Amino acid sequence: MEDKKNEKLEITTSLNLPKTSNVKKKISTAKPIKEKNTYFFDKPEGIDHLTKTLHDYTEIEPGEAKLLNKEMKLGVLKHEIDGLKPFDNFDKTTYPSDPETRRRLKNISSIEKDLGYVPKPTKSVAQTNREEFLKKKKDREFKIHMEKEYGKKAINQRNLKAQYQNKKAGKDRYDGFASHDLIIAEVMKDEAKEKLKNFKPVNLDMGSIESGMKEIEETRKILADLKRNSNEARETYLRKLNEPDPMDDQGIGSILPKRKY
Repeated sequence: MEDKKNEKLEITTSLNLPKTSNVKKKISTAKPIKEKNTYFFDKPEGIDHLTKTLHDYTEIEPGEAKLLNKEMKLGVLKHEIDGLKPFDNFDKTTYPSDPETRRRLKNISSIEKDLGYVPKPTKSVAQTNREEFLKKKKDREFKIHMEKEYGKKAINQRNLKAQYQNKKAGKDRYDGFASHDLIIAEVMKDEAKEKLKNFKPVNLDMGSIESGMKEIEETRKILADLKRNSNEARETYLRKLNEPDPMDDQGIGSILPKRKY
């Protein structure tokens, strides 16, 4: 028994690990499809280079070179747009991620930008209305300012003020006036003479005035009588309403509140 106790217990464990397969997995060595480069002379810078060379080394006129430049860009733009396939969910070559489609879209964008065809960002109705309101407000304020500072009334007032200051200082009325100030002063003088010439004083007829005053007094008397009669009629009406009803103490009238006006 003692020998058995002194024996060391041995614990053995084993793991059921899968055996390593000798078959090597195939690693995909396919290279990603690279984006096709656009032909240099189909790019805006390529067309610019070509037309500049023609301008520098041939007898082509500057206007013709400029026209040729635009026509070539428009031609390439049409070619790139026509080469785009209609979008189809089941055709990956129509996706923007497709190398050829992406190449065409980039070149189309470059040519449109070069030609100035980049669309402006659209504005909301609220933004448009606010811009129109601010523009009209600015125009109105500018118009008011110009009228206040440089309008006919403002210029005439400054001219008259200058004349008054000269007169007050014992100087000639037009002392220190520029030629245009003299013209303004003379124009004001002529306009004042014309107004005085056309002015016709009203002929006062005392008889008509007295007749009109009498009519006013009679009208006032009539209105006073109407107001007095109206007050008397109202008082009579209220008095009739407040008179005791002989039937108030009989039947249901005995429990109803008395009317007061």
